Amino acid sequence: MSFISLRTLVLPSPSLDIEVNKRIGKATSTLADLPTQVWTNPKLTVKTKMCVISTLLYDSETWTTYGRQERRLNTSHLRSNLHILGISWQDRVSNTAVPSRTGLPSMHTLLSQQRLRWLGHIHFMEGGHIPKDIHNGELASGKRTTGSPQLCYKDVCMRDMKLLDIVMESRERFAADHMRWRSILNQHLKTAENKL
Repeated sequence: MSFISLRTLVLPSPSLDIEVNKRIGKATSTLADLPTQVWTNPKLTVKTKMCVISTLLYDSETWTTYGRQERRLNTSHLRSNLHILGISWQDRVSNTAVPSRTGLPSMHTLLSQQRLRWLGHIHFMEGGHIPKDIHNGELASGKRTTGSPQLCYKDVCMRDMKLLDIVMESRERFAADHMRWRSILNQHLKTAENKL
């Protein structure tokens, strides 16, 4: 049984594919629903026009994404950028040059940013809050099915921190100071983005 909760599709399966498809569909609809005059309006900045990214990445701070899902989101993001910037394949603009024109980071950086901000937020919470209890909780019993284990949220956050060269001690030290954690996180995200 599946249902919508706070505009997010809740499924009995841990797979994120259906939610990713739904988000891509909604972002595409947003692009199509707004008239062409919005995208060609010189009074609107590119940053304002990129509001469609919030539709695509709604609730992504809680996602446990695999590489294939991130690639699909990146493809949708790239198509949105091309549409908003009015770039066609005949313009011969490379895929790597498009993000620099929008001023937005890569899809991987956006997802990492969302997740690690939420991780800092959870760390900042006092004990007894449901998100913190769920994040820090462990199953008391049960068996894992045979085969490769499913990625869990903590694994993806650890992967993000490793790629951004954020050590666990930094997280423990700075997450209690929300603004400091954001500042450290943004510095590491910017450094990682410049390396791409």
